[in-house]
Amino acid sequence: MTNTLRHIILTHLHPRTLIQITVQILSVPEDVSLTRPSSHLPALPALLQSAVLALLSASIPLSQTLTSTLVSLDYDNKPTVTPSAKQIAAAKSVHVFAFSSFGDVLVAESEGSFGVEDWEQACEEARRLCVKEGESVIMEEDGRVNLSDFVKGAVGGEVQKANAWRNAG
Repeated sequence: MTNTLRHIILTHLHPRTLIQITVQILSVPEDVSLTRPSSHLPALPALLQSAVLALLSASIPLSQTLTSTLVSLDYDNKPTVTPSAKQIAAAKSVHVFAFSSFGDVLVAESEGSFGVEDWEQACEEARRLCVKEGESVIMEEDGRVNLSDFVKGAVGGEVQKANAWRNAG
């Protein structure tokens, strides 16, 4: 995670400055015990998203933003985006992908048994959720839009708050 964030933070604009991000998991759902005990992958997308949103909130200049998600593949090679703990426990493989705002893969972490075709299928499913290509991609039946729209909305809100003094006069 450190290398990923180091890649997007414009550190040259802050010479001799420490930019420290501490992410900590304070609680986990009760059903998390169903997942693989040594696995850190289910928490990684949330930690990455939280770190990027914290950097944006702190007005740290970034070369790009990122969006990340978790994808599991069951034994029938059916992908599930943002799977539950039960789905992760029953999965053949679990994959974390993070994409830059330009659509490049920044993080690709996987565990389990899978082939190249399986990995590519998981990557494309994650890309559909994380990267806006053309129209907004619908994430679920409830109408939530894709993650790149969410990050753009969060940045837009911060910009509006920062410029509120200009519009008040």
